[in-house]
Amino acid sequence: QGMCQPCHGFGDLSSFTGTCNNRGVCHDDDDARAQQIASNQTGFKVTSATGSGHCKCFPPFFGAGCEQGCCDPGQRLLQRADMT
Repeated sequence: QGMCQPCHGFGDLSSFTGTCNNRGVCHDDDDARAQQIASNQTGFKVTSATGSGHCKCFPPFFGAGCEQGCCDPGQRLLQRADMT
């Protein structure tokens, strides 16, 4: 029996909330199941899929919680409110 823990980057930066500092996607159980479905798997392979808890960072960000990196010159980082 395990414990649930947030993925890296959950609330690491004061201006960001959410997993991977909103700079990537957490490979959680939902993501693992979606990958199984995308691979045309069914049944137990889908329902038993578990994620690694690691972040898949959007370029140009990197680090365990996507906390490192910055936007290219001429671009700005969109805050969560800017994305709606």
